[in-house]
Amino acid sequence: TAYQNIIAAVLYSFSIPLLLRTFFAPWKRYEWRRRTHGFNIADELGTALSNLISRLIGMFIRSLALTVAFVVLVAAIVFSPVILLIALLVSPGNPLFRMPFQKLDRAFAWDWHFGYTPLLDPYSRELYYEPLTHPLVGSEQHFLEVERILSQKSGQNILLIGEPGSGRHALLASLSKKFITYRFLVFDVTAYFKEYKSPDSQAAALQLILQEALNAGNVIIIFGNFEQLMPFTSVLDPFLDNPSMHIIGITIPAIYHKSLLPNKQLMKYFTPVEVSPPTREQLIQILSSRSPAVFSPSLSPDIITSLTDASYTLATIEGKGQPEAGITLLEEFTAACRQAMKDKKSKPDAHELLKTFLSERLHTPFGAPLGTDDKDRLRRLEELLHERVISQYPAITHIANALRRRRLQLSDSKKPIGSFLFLGPTGVGKTETAKALAAIIFEDEKRLMRFDMAQYQQQAQISQLTNELARSVREMPYGVLLLDEIEKAHHDLLNLFLTITDEGYFHDTNGNKVLCNQLIIIGTSNAGSEYIREITQNDDKGYEEDTFQRKITEYVLNKGIFTPEFINRFDAVVVYLPLTDYQLKEITKMKLMNIQRSLKEHHGKELPITEELVSKIVEEMKQREFGARELDRTIKRIVIDPLAKELLM
Repeated sequence: TAYQNIIAAVLYSFSIPLLLRTFFAPWKRYEWRRRTHGFNIADELGTALSNLISRLIGMFIRSLALTVAFVVLVAAIVFSPVILLIALLVSPGNPLFRMPFQKLDRAFAWDWHFGYTPLLDPYSRELYYEPLTHPLVGSEQHFLEVERILSQKSGQNILLIGEPGSGRHALLASLSKKFITYRFLVFDVTAYFKEYKSPDSQAAALQLILQEALNAGNVIIIFGNFEQLMPFTSVLDPFLDNPSMHIIGITIPAIYHKSLLPNKQLMKYFTPVEVSPPTREQLIQILSSRSPAVFSPSLSPDIITSLTDASYTLATIEGKGQPEAGITLLEEFTAACRQAMKDKKSKPDAHELLKTFLSERLHTPFGAPLGTDDKDRLRRLEELLHERVISQYPAITHIANALRRRRLQLSDSKKPIGSFLFLGPTGVGKTETAKALAAIIFEDEKRLMRFDMAQYQQQAQISQLTNELARSVREMPYGVLLLDEIEKAHHDLLNLFLTITDEGYFHDTNGNKVLCNQLIIIGTSNAGSEYIREITQNDDKGYEEDTFQRKITEYVLNKGIFTPEFINRFDAVVVYLPLTDYQLKEITKMKLMNIQRSLKEHHGKELPITEELVSKIVEEMKQREFGARELDRTIKRIVIDPLAKELLM
């Protein structure tokens, strides 16, 4: 094996078989052809002489190369015992002694019998010379499939279908290292077409570069955004039908299914290959393999896992695919680590640094390791919520328990942080709870996306809702999504939320994935309000909480307001009870204290809060069924309006 490897290495490295096989070929495949019609002795002789000169140039250069190659080959054979002895002493386990010779690099003179590509080169980048961005974890099957297609004698055109950042170019870069005699050229159509304004001139220009690629004989031309070439199907057809031509198109699933797949005339020349993103486990493996030795020997597994989970949020924010989003976040965190060590001149705590990094980069508390403040906030979650929401103890307990489970990674991280259906009369604290969650969990009440579902009562509005929701989630991928009066939306539109609550994502109308696993999703509904009032006013059976909640859920199901499938997708159906006089008084005191603080801050005056004032406000509420909203109107009438007039005197 060792002797065979030495000889094979010299034969391949100096291209001896290639030089012999192409010895009489024209130099760089260039042959002159007559461009005039009819017989003309001068043209005939000129063309023949030009082609003869081309072949003589090729023979001369190859002769020189072969002379050197044979000298080296003879020397290698003569001195091989010495070479093998040295190799054996230096490295007894060297693959030279047990494995066949592998063609790892392009050989000398590999491209001498291929054509020039002066039109392609200024607008192309060759993947062979680009480093691989990540190992092909999870893409091994795609690699084998494309390798098989390129190796067959016909039908070698491929359409790679996948989201941006899913590793389509990395797959082709890996293949360029395998098919080393081919040039994998990524051609920039947009830049090339800038010089040509009309469709006719663009078609003619496209034909020129395709013809050049075909003439070169070793070019696999790659078109990103392949759909750009759909207007030029008539130009592409003859080249796609040529077994010597190799074209790879790249597109996204939405465009493929909507625009390319229906074009049977074009698609008959292509073999589609769908490049799926790596699974979470595969992404962890990819990031681990790229993890630099910033913290010796590398980043710990729990940090890699946290970065992996956080990368899905980055993917939604910036529209990146995986593994690109994960690799981006890893590289940014690595840079942050190095900068921190440079600034502090010591090794910082990796977990604390990660928490700070994710907080600044993504502004989300989920996914980063728990700090002392986080643990304290989770322990006191009910208490903190009750500072904003009076009473409603069962509802608050349901919500707090679900959020603790997720933050402690005791529930499925692919799903939303929590999904709740709030049922109850108006003005009892449903919306206030959503605002409180945004302020406490995300530390900013502005992290509340509010959709009035009463505006989506037509089945035809599904695209409108999908796109508006996608835009909002991309702008704010971590926060509270509040779906007000969800029962008023068309039932078919609610199917969108079946996927969101169950899988943690949905697709926009372009087929792009929108991640929702960093959201708290709350649907509110007044459905069953009268039934809730009826039960609470005539409750002589002393229903337990679970029994009471089950009765309300059965009521809205029996009335056909929601389907069982929809109800079951939520983590909890939370029933809010009508406010009692005592609760209304407590809410009144809280609202008056807020007015008092504002009055003192802006005007330096006090507002006496007495039991008489509180009782008067509650007693004068005209429509108690509207709860806290009616309370606000009463406070404005009795307190704020007279106070405003007094301040102006």
